[in-house]
Amino acid sequence: MREMEAKAKEELARQTQAFAHRETSLTQELSCLLQAEKNLKKRIFDKCQEYTQLESKVLPLRTRVVELKEEAEATKAKMVKLEEMIVSQEVQLGKVEGELAEKT
Repeated sequence: MREMEAKAKEELARQTQAFAHRETSLTQELSCLLQAEKNLKKRIFDKCQEYTQLESKVLPLRTRVVELKEEAEATKAKMVKLEEMIVSQEVQLGKVEGELAEKT
């Protein structure tokens, strides 16, 4: 009977030691995973900050592009009007030259 108790105590001690070893191993693994999670959260935060900074630089550029497109359209309209005026003036000049040629 004592021999069985001794064997049972030895088995219990061995299982306790194995359990403690496994618990230590799992605790270390959990610690590593928690640190990895913390690092990833930091990287995500940093990327969000970077995105916000870039967006604050891009937004004024987008606004400027819209303004430049509007200016280009206005300039194009002015160019069309100027071309029409030039054609009209050339027609009038041709008429005046024709009248002068008739008089001479």
